[in-house]
Amino acid sequence: MIFYLKEKNKKIVELNVDVTLDHFKIVDYEVLTNTLPNIFENLNGNNKAFGLMILNNFINNRIYLPERFITDVIEDIKYFIVENNHIVNIDFKKSPHFVNIANDFLSFTDNFSIITHENFLHHSGGNGIYDVYNLPTSYITVKRDDGIYQQIFESQENKKEVIHFFKEFYNERYSNFLKFDDSACCRVGFKFDKNVQFISIADLLIDYNPKSENPFLEIQNQNIHLENKILKLYGEKALQAFDEKRFLIFFYDFVLNFGRYFLLKKKDDFIFFKFF
Repeated sequence: MIFYLKEKNKKIVELNVDVTLDHFKIVDYEVLTNTLPNIFENLNGNNKAFGLMILNNFINNRIYLPERFITDVIEDIKYFIVENNHIVNIDFKKSPHFVNIANDFLSFTDNFSIITHENFLHHSGGNGIYDVYNLPTSYITVKRDDGIYQQIFESQENKKEVIHFFKEFYNERYSNFLKFDDSACCRVGFKFDKNVQFISIADLLIDYNPKSENPFLEIQNQNIHLENKILKLYGEKALQAFDEKRFLIFFYDFVLNFGRYFLLKKKDDFIFFKFF
C-alpha cells in the first residue's frame, strides 16, 4: 500500500508499505524532493537497504504502544477496515500502529505526517485520537492544547511534599522555553513556548548502524554518533547543550530511554530536556 511521508504540507517520500493487523513495515520508497529535512540527510535511492533501515527506525520511534499513554483514552471510537468484502474491527492493543494510521502519524514534537492515498481505514461514531508519540515512559502522559502533562505523583499529599523542588528547577532552568504547570492534582505540565522546536535524540539515531556486540562499546559508539550529528546539523551551542545531559540523567538511563530526550531550540538557544 502506498503512503506518503510529509513535512507540513509537502510530500517528501513515497512509501510502499506492507501493512497488516500485525505490523507496519516499509518495503520500498522513492524520494520526492532534493531538500530533505536534517534527520533524513543520508536517505537516498542509491542504498535502498540503508534507506529502509532509516525509514523503519523513524516509524518505530512513533508507533503507539498501548501501555504508554501519550494520548487520552481513544474515546468510544470504532475503527475498521474492509478486507475481502468483510469488515475487520481494529483492536488497538493488538494492532497499535493503526492508532498512528488513524492519526496520520502526527506527533506533538514535529511537523511530519504519514498519509495514505487510499481511504482504507474507516470509523463509526466518537472522536478523540490525539497526536501520538511513543515516549518510553511508565507514566500516564496526555497532550492538551496548551502542553504535555505527566502523572508522576500517586496522590495530592505526595505531590505537596516535593512539588516546590520541581517548580524551582523548571522555573530556573527552562523559563525561556516553557512554563511549568502544577495545577493538576497528580500531574505536572510543560507548556512549551510556541517558538520552541523539538530535536528528537531518538530521531538522530535512525541512521545509526550498530557497530559492536559489546554493549559498553555500543554505548560509546552511539554517543559519538550523536555528538557528531548534533555538531554537524546544529552547531557548537547545540552540542554543549547535549553534553549537559550528564548532569541531569544517569548515562545508563539515557541509553535505554533516549526516546524521552530532546534538545529544545528557540532561536539560537538550545537546552537539553527530558520527559519523566
